[in-house]
Amino acid sequence: PPFFDVKPVSIDVAIGESATFKCHMTGSAPMRITWTRDNREIRPGGNYKMTLVENTASLTVLKVGKGDAGLYTCTASNSVGKDACAAQLAVQGIAPHPVETLKGSDIHLECALQGTPPFQISWYKDKREIRSSKKYKVMSENYIATLHILSVDTADVEPPSFVKKPEPLDVLSGANITFTSIIKGSPPLEVKWFRGSVELVPGPRCNMTLQDSLAELELFDVHPLESGDYTCQVSNEAGKISCTTHLFVKGLSRVLLLMLLKDDLLLPPSFTRKLRDVHETVGLPLTSVIDLHSTPTKRKEEEEQPIDILELLKNVDPKEYEKYARMYGITDFRGLLQAFELLKQTQAEESHRLVRHSVTWYRNGRPIKIGGRYSTQVSDKVHKLIIKDVRTEDEGQYTCKLDSLETTLMYFFFLKTAEPIQFTKSIQNIVVSEHQSATFECEVSFDDAVVTWYKGPTELRESPKYSFRKGNKIFLKIKNAGPADVGEYAVEVEGRRYPAKLTLGGKEAIPWIIFSLLVGQSQFQFELSHEDMPVKWFKNDKRLHTSRTVLITSEGKVHKLEMREVTLDDISEIKAVVKDMSTQADPYFTVKLQDYSAVEKDDITLECELSKDVPVKWYKDGEELIASNRISIKTDGLRRILKIKKAAESDKGLYECDCGTDKTSANISGEIPKPL
Repeated sequence: PPFFDVKPVSIDVAIGESATFKCHMTGSAPMRITWTRDNREIRPGGNYKMTLVENTASLTVLKVGKGDAGLYTCTASNSVGKDACAAQLAVQGIAPHPVETLKGSDIHLECALQGTPPFQISWYKDKREIRSSKKYKVMSENYIATLHILSVDTADVEPPSFVKKPEPLDVLSGANITFTSIIKGSPPLEVKWFRGSVELVPGPRCNMTLQDSLAELELFDVHPLESGDYTCQVSNEAGKISCTTHLFVKGLSRVLLLMLLKDDLLLPPSFTRKLRDVHETVGLPLTSVIDLHSTPTKRKEEEEQPIDILELLKNVDPKEYEKYARMYGITDFRGLLQAFELLKQTQAEESHRLVRHSVTWYRNGRPIKIGGRYSTQVSDKVHKLIIKDVRTEDEGQYTCKLDSLETTLMYFFFLKTAEPIQFTKSIQNIVVSEHQSATFECEVSFDDAVVTWYKGPTELRESPKYSFRKGNKIFLKIKNAGPADVGEYAVEVEGRRYPAKLTLGGKEAIPWIIFSLLVGQSQFQFELSHEDMPVKWFKNDKRLHTSRTVLITSEGKVHKLEMREVTLDDISEIKAVVKDMSTQADPYFTVKLQDYSAVEKDDITLECELSKDVPVKWYKDGEELIASNRISIKTDGLRRILKIKKAAESDKGLYECDCGTDKTSANISGEIPKPL
């Protein structure tokens, strides 16, 4: 798999200069290289130049602008796996640096400005504009913008969040892997990694790093037993957040096989052939075999018999005795009968001698208890150990002992099915109106897939509320959807979960309500459209909690705040924040682009509409579009509009609008004559 042995370094440049990131990787060709900025893919051309020469990848921002600041990530992938590394581009005069301070102290943030004054300067906290008050002082002087924060508390600290979550990995046994998270939040940030519920610590096969905003977990020489869920947990003074990904390790199997032993009455038993390797798959039965091959010692009475007849009949079917005797011209049928009796006696004695030897099977040094999934078979000289329904816990060192002899080898499993399940149609986020049915749908590559549905961490069962359909087209139907049904759902296939969100459409709840606290006024009350919606109360952006002078209550849809002992010093802004889960859904296109048939010299207009007001990018045949004399890109509320003046032949193609979490596309076609 790819591995970055030289990673890019963070750089700080002024507006208008160029910036170049370089990194070097190892791994099997061919490798695919992609670059992203703040988790959005960068396409070559325009202001970006990308090269790949002898496994050295570079990205150059030709002319840095204020919008180019961010975290740049290079990802290399091939048929075996992938690796990623990242570095920060800081644009001088754009943003203040992070600061650390003690609770209760005052701090100030400042940034340098460029351009021609006068400037219009705005400061924001969590996307909300900050205005001068008792808490904040906004100032600017001599190309320096300053924000003073008085008496810092935890409400001023940005809680941790993930810019990019670690992606699931599917690798071969023995590979080195790296889980990469891009995080943000007020420092200091503490990062912990877990496998299941067990915290990982650095060691010879495990390394953890945190550099700037990049948190990485490296595992070396992974094996199938390390498959499972891995969690990255990030915390600071303001809170804690975590996300989980999955590692799936496919291993080559080595299995106990054929062992030939020689048993001679005059010599102690010995191994005459060693073990060979085979391949086995989890879930299939396994048979391990020992062949006890013996050559009986000849007795004096046997030497007096006509040995030629005995040797002749030794490996012949009894039904063919007479045929072979006539073939070799044997007419002494009395001698033939004597040889036949002697042969039966020899075989009986040989079988009796074999019983004297004790064969015992061990796993990891412990005797295997025969029964259940484990059984043995003995047939003549062949001893078998049979394991039904092979599982990962059967992995280990197996030993077979015969009297004082033993043979041992390691036994591993092939954890991947012959053909892994693929999604031909992936699960998608859905939005429905209240009281309607909501249906998650997806398609897999074959009918026998075992799937499980979850809401959050809870497994869903068939009930009047939930219904399922199996096969290659699978779905989860949620009847009479309401606020309690909003959240993240997931379908689990082969131990891996694929999530999607359910959001209620229609009129959204008011995200916050603002009151003014005056002398003599001590109670605030409002009513929501739904019950049990979480509400937080704030006084001048400082969170309020029930105390001697503050009483917070809620009953059904009604929420109340009572302030006691209100004085002139308490005159302030009171805000109630309604945490409606539906407002947490990722943006998506509510109105898609439509295909357009153009006419020569006509203007072309493409329109789409979003669920949230977020920035978008427009592309034509994969190349990003930039506004020009012929191309205008507009925003009107939630509508996004692309207009092309005087259509030409070169304007035909596939157009795409990308909001980061969703895309919509349309074809422009038509008979547009080429210009003369």
